[in-house]
Amino acid sequence: MKKNNAINYESGHTLVTILVFTVVALAVVTASVNAIITITRSTAVLERHIIVTQAAESGIENAILRLLRDPSYNGEILTINDITVIITLAGSDPKVISASSQYFGEKQTIEVTVTYNENRLTISSWNYVY
Repeated sequence: MKKNNAINYESGHTLVTILVFTVVALAVVTASVNAIITITRSTAVLERHIIVTQAAESGIENAILRLLRDPSYNGEILTINDITVIITLAGSDPKVISASSQYFGEKQTIEVTVTYNENRLTISSWNYVY
């Protein structure tokens, strides 16, 4: 009878295969978690930017209404939830209305140029200042 002296190399294949699949799965999960964190941060920044822009636009709209009701209106400080909006007016004809708001580090300033003649308010420009 002949003895088989060959070494059995197949006994470690399962372990190596499991290790390879584990490393690949770990890489995929790590990349996915990184993508989710990045998207979440970007969404938060975008949300803050939208909120601060809407607050500044509200300040401009408020100033336009106040200016229509009272031509000597000079501006004010509004508080909308946790956001402070500073409204200023400059010039006489045309007038430049400026509204600045800030929310968690995001800032937005909007400048609107208006003319006011014979109880008629005309908006000639609306600019977002970054």
